[in-house]
Amino acid sequence: MHPQSKYRIMAFKDWVPDSLRFILLLLFALAFQFSSPTYLSLMGDVVGSEQLYKEDLLFAFQASMLGMTMAFPLLFRFKFRFTSQQTLIGSTLIVLISLLICLHTKFMSVLIIAGFVMGFFKMIGTFECLSSIQLIITPSRDFGVFFSVVYTIVLVCVQLSGFVAVYLSEIADWKLMYYLMAIVLSVQILFGLMLMRPFRFMKPLPLFGIDWLGILNWTVLFALLTYIFIFGQTLDWFHSKKIILASLLAGIFLLLVLIRTRNKKRAFILPKVFGFRNVSNSIVLILFLQIFLNTSGSILTPITSAIVKLDDLHSVALNLYILGGVLVGGIFCYYWFLKINGSFNILFALGFASVTIYHGLLYFSFSALANESIFYFPYFFRGLGNVLIYVGVAKYMMKNVSFELFPQALFIVAIARNVLGGILFSAFIGHWSHDLVLDYISKSASKMDAVSTGAAVNQIQSVAIKAGASTIEAAQAASGMLYGKVYLQSLLLAGKEIFGMVTLFGILLTFGILLYHFSKPFELKIPRWNSIIAKMKNKGMIVVEKVE
Repeated sequence: MHPQSKYRIMAFKDWVPDSLRFILLLLFALAFQFSSPTYLSLMGDVVGSEQLYKEDLLFAFQASMLGMTMAFPLLFRFKFRFTSQQTLIGSTLIVLISLLICLHTKFMSVLIIAGFVMGFFKMIGTFECLSSIQLIITPSRDFGVFFSVVYTIVLVCVQLSGFVAVYLSEIADWKLMYYLMAIVLSVQILFGLMLMRPFRFMKPLPLFGIDWLGILNWTVLFALLTYIFIFGQTLDWFHSKKIILASLLAGIFLLLVLIRTRNKKRAFILPKVFGFRNVSNSIVLILFLQIFLNTSGSILTPITSAIVKLDDLHSVALNLYILGGVLVGGIFCYYWFLKINGSFNILFALGFASVTIYHGLLYFSFSALANESIFYFPYFFRGLGNVLIYVGVAKYMMKNVSFELFPQALFIVAIARNVLGGILFSAFIGHWSHDLVLDYISKSASKMDAVSTGAAVNQIQSVAIKAGASTIEAAQAASGMLYGKVYLQSLLLAGKEIFGMVTLFGILLTFGILLYHFSKPFELKIPRWNSIIAKMKNKGMIVVEKVE
């Protein structure tokens, strides 16, 4: 901790110790990140209890991610309009209400809207916490060091929240995670009222001149795209009238977004943001990363449950190895930007090499005799590569981008990471794995005959009849078990093929990154608040005449 006189967080009452101020804001940020409309690790429990489809819960989760992303361009506007106490108490209250709505509602439309609102305000609250302790994290205001800490915190929360949710579900009920977070958020509001004060470092700047219609257009556009890619396979893509209608509406809103972005002076996202080479490269890198990250849901989840036979608790416990990789990667990035500040080629190559090793190790480990231990090292490398790429991209994309445009650039990259990239490649890999499994089942069935399967079928039937089953029940049991074995073998073969292809792609991509020229290493300082305000005023992003 640094000297109190220089790094004091002024939003707290004078009698609150400086060390406690830092700890409280860090814990507030963790509470925001632990809150979620749907915990995907609890999907099986929620689907069975609430009679929902898996796709419904995925859509609600993605609505929360979209809400978080839509908040990026508005972060500084909220920062300069409200006090820290107002922002934290207000955001916490809205997240708490949204959490309870998501727990109790039976209507999908309400769940999705509440998820979006929760994501938006958990991002507002998290930014307020972390921006208030930035000088404690990095007294030199180094962006690379700051992002190293921020992304480590976020990714650690992602892994821990899933583990805690499943653990509480195992010992009691899946709703316990929601009740626990409701209690934590309530205590957070109480702390905000008791320990904080309405301190202002400047006059409040109004929320005037924000392109609210532009926000609506962007939100609806990506909500429609999310619907298309999540429900596409379930509804049989363009054989469904719903998918066709959603696609037509997405085209209309894309046109509205382009027109408004091009013609409005203070559009939600300005066109010149897309002209920065480093922003475009960052989008490509993030999209490439999504290819590596989205093989898990379609391939690993069935393998861990059906072949390795892990229950939910043991499956999610494996994510602790990802957490270990995240922590090591966060420490590495912190040291890298603090002491080395080396080439982006090396940092990105290390990141993609790590997620390639993750796929390569699993490719050679998949078998019918696989056990839990095959996931330890691969999961560690997954977490390591994830944080290396996220932190590297976060700093690299700011090259030559003025700070007033930085939130917009962050929004574009976040769309690629949180919204478009995840659902796009998840749908693609899911469809690919589905087709491969069916193809391998067909090939296996074509090679079956009475000689190769008769003995196994007869043995199963005999065991079933001795257990008291009728002849028909024994035949059904035998055919079901035979199909199950064929399906599991086909799943393994499909998994090996996909992970092998992704491994080869990762090797080529890693060498390509080493040869590509990104930019020379650079140092970038977080500007002071007064400097940011002055630049935003000069660019017309804040209308001075409307200041209260």
